[in-house]
Amino acid sequence: MHHRFKAAFIALGMMGLSACGSAPVDMAVFNAGGEKLGEGEDRYGKMFVLLAEHRPELYLKYRDVAIAAYGQGYSAKDSSFIAGIELRDELLLESQRLSRVASDEDVRDIIRVTTSRLEYLQKESPADCARHAEGQPLEVVKDYPHELLKAETDLLIQLFEAPQTAENRRAASEKEVLNWTLNVATLEPKVAKLVDRLGQEKRGKAAYADICDGTIALNKRLSYRKGETRGTLVRGIALLALQRDQIRRNIAGENGDETA
Repeated sequence: MHHRFKAAFIALGMMGLSACGSAPVDMAVFNAGGEKLGEGEDRYGKMFVLLAEHRPELYLKYRDVAIAAYGQGYSAKDSSFIAGIELRDELLLESQRLSRVASDEDVRDIIRVTTSRLEYLQKESPADCARHAEGQPLEVVKDYPHELLKAETDLLIQLFEAPQTAENRRAASEKEVLNWTLNVATLEPKVAKLVDRLGQEKRGKAAYADICDGTIALNKRLSYRKGETRGTLVRGIALLALQRDQIRRNIAGENGDETA
């Protein structure tokens, strides 16, 4: 059965949880609750610990949202879950950054979670699926299945806890990624359509559907490759995606777009 977290907490302020109107927070109690979660196997407790260790600036944002939710009566665990939803895009970006040096073993899970996300978006909005594939903000989908949110959180924890080294973890070059994609296109019609659609400036429903279908097919083809080759390609794709997003942010900044 398809469960979603629609949430009472979305209704209570997911567009911007703040401490306004919240009860005063006893920080000693809140910190004790967070520490207890972090010491156990709870995924949301681990996020506190790992963000504090690896991404201090993001940790402060995460903690602020969690404190606001805690002040509204949520438990430390639920508060951390709410923070994960509100900061989901930033957490996904961290997964992408860590994917640049992911091990061949972790790459399997990266492909699995990425494919699950695309397949969910495909059902909800092919246009948003295509936007996500191209690194664009979503316009339709606002909430996600429980299992997908858990899988994304577990993957980020897994990548944070893995040795973060580039040694023996080569990333494919842009040319290698392009050649592989074009080779797959000769075997997989959906990928061939994807390549054609990416060259078009005007997009309609059919184009969005083709981009979505083709990206899912490409991910599945990637999952069939053997360990080292698969890992090299995924690391290269992650690197290229980050470079693309940085260029987009630079252009948006030059044009004065504060939302970039």
